[in-house]
Amino acid sequence: MVVYMREVRVASFSDLHEALAKYRRDTYWAFRGHSDLSWLLIPKAGRPPYLSVDDLSALADWKRRAVELTTIHMVDEWDWLALAQHHRLPTRLLDWSHNPLVAAFFAAEHAGESDCVVYAHRVRDVVDADKLKPEECRGIKRVKARGVAARITRQLGLFTIHCPPELAPILFT
Repeated sequence: MVVYMREVRVASFSDLHEALAKYRRDTYWAFRGHSDLSWLLIPKAGRPPYLSVDDLSALADWKRRAVELTTIHMVDEWDWLALAQHHRLPTRLLDWSHNPLVAAFFAAEHAGESDCVVYAHRVRDVVDADKLKPEECRGIKRVKARGVAARITRQLGLFTIHCPPELAPILFT
């Protein structure tokens, strides 16, 4: 798959602020930070060693146990998928934020010798949770998560669902 990216290197917060200025007017942009530039921009379920596991079956198994431990009212499969992602189960969801500074925090939080990266991704195709189930998705779509975990809400979180899980997004500049 072809990935379109424009690289902008920043050395200070003011450089970052300037680089992100063009994204302020369009609410379709989502941001994700990686502490290592070499990390793949795909969900955990699409990466080795999890790629050989049926993530939807693993989710069903996890739900059978998690239902007794949660006090949150789950409305649909999307809520369960978001909660599983929150608890680090390998899912086909990839975490993003509407706030580029949240992404910058995650990029810098565990930065090592490698360059950090903040991705800006524009996804207009939004899942209609009333009409589509996670297993029916094809391609990459934006998922608006409900507040099944406070952290999702606080970080202005959203997800992309990747079907199949190893599908990488096309990034626009």
